Amino acid sequence: MGTGLVGVIVVLAVAGAIVAVAVRRRRGGKEPVAPEVPVPTVEVVALGISGAGKTVFLAGLFHELHVPIDDRPYFLRTEAADRVRLSGVLRQVSDARQPWPAGTAVAQTRKYTFDCMARAMDEWVPVLRVRYLDYAGEVLEEALGDDGAALRELESEVDRADAVLGMLDGRQILRYLVGDPGGTAYLVAAIQPMIGMMVAGRSPIYLVLTKWDIVRGFGEPADADDNARLELVRHALFALPQLQGLVDVRNIVRLIPVSAVGPDFARFDPESGRIDKRQDGRFRPQHVEVPLAAVVPDLLKRFQQAFDRDAGASVNSQLRRVMRLSPGEWGGAVAEVLTKPASAALGAVIGRPFSTELVTFAMEWLSKPYRDKGEQVAAFRTEAQRRLAAVADARAVVVEHFQKTMYVFEAKLPASRL
Repeated sequence: MGTGLVGVIVVLAVAGAIVAVAVRRRRGGKEPVAPEVPVPTVEVVALGISGAGKTVFLAGLFHELHVPIDDRPYFLRTEAADRVRLSGVLRQVSDARQPWPAGTAVAQTRKYTFDCMARAMDEWVPVLRVRYLDYAGEVLEEALGDDGAALRELESEVDRADAVLGMLDGRQILRYLVGDPGGTAYLVAAIQPMIGMMVAGRSPIYLVLTKWDIVRGFGEPADADDNARLELVRHALFALPQLQGLVDVRNIVRLIPVSAVGPDFARFDPESGRIDKRQDGRFRPQHVEVPLAAVVPDLLKRFQQAFDRDAGASVNSQLRRVMRLSPGEWGGAVAEVLTKPASAALGAVIGRPFSTELVTFAMEWLSKPYRDKGEQVAAFRTEAQRRLAAVADARAVVVEHFQKTMYVFEAKLPASRL
């Protein structure tokens, strides 16, 4: 769709907003009936060759977030079968007497659905949904005799994803850092199919550095903290043209170190290359919640940037003066109109297809400065309308907590932002 037509759509939307605002002011601020809005769903695909720790990471993530703890205003809920499956992985990982879990086989590729539950009107309700595809690593490593069907299916999933997690095996990264040829082969050859898929996709990319607890002893200063170590790892990784090229083609790329077991649970034997569990180890996952916390704020940021750049430039500034709203309130008024059936207009502005639920969620977030005046919520007279408003507010609280998580993480590890 050309920018001219986009401009027409947005100007019409603004005109609608002006009419709506004027009518509301003349009628004492009465708002239209709130629409029914399904739970917005975010599609996440995890890529990584066998042994990268994708499933163990997911089990650690669910372990951390399956109940509300401290000031976290949400928890993750999944169906009973998946809860039992992830608990089984976690039980094997956390038991020092058991071996590490085997890699995911092609037949075990699974899509997990997690509901993000938050409090609204004295009950826990789903405010966001995450579909997480845990793909078998061997699909990226060898021909499977299926005429490429599994690879084509994976490429299609990556193309539709709202976020892609590229799992980098911390053990292989450590081998690369100490000059082991096997580590070099991992980075320059083994993960290249994964890198190629991520380059071809359209979503933000999160390079998740697993097994962060063992990535040490590669020549860093004795007093190096986590950020200093990450800075050195980052410099070494992005000296490789293929990885640097990945950063160059995306406006959002993060390098997130995680440990599904924590810094005091396992030890790496450089002679054998084995990672052994410590009998006296303390199981304490580290940063496993960060990739999820990053995805939603980054997605909303993309909507905001596209809206400001393309939609905002198409609207006559005189209209804003007529409305006598601040820039934030003006954007919110337009966003409010676009949450109605005209939501397809935003998809045109963004330049890629998104689900109606996700577009509506983005517009709900962009309209927050406008809704915060209280006019809309105050006009909700029915129980159903008040419930919708309460769910929207609960969703906003969760997003704000995601943002807080990322502020704290980036303050501690600024080298994670590429």
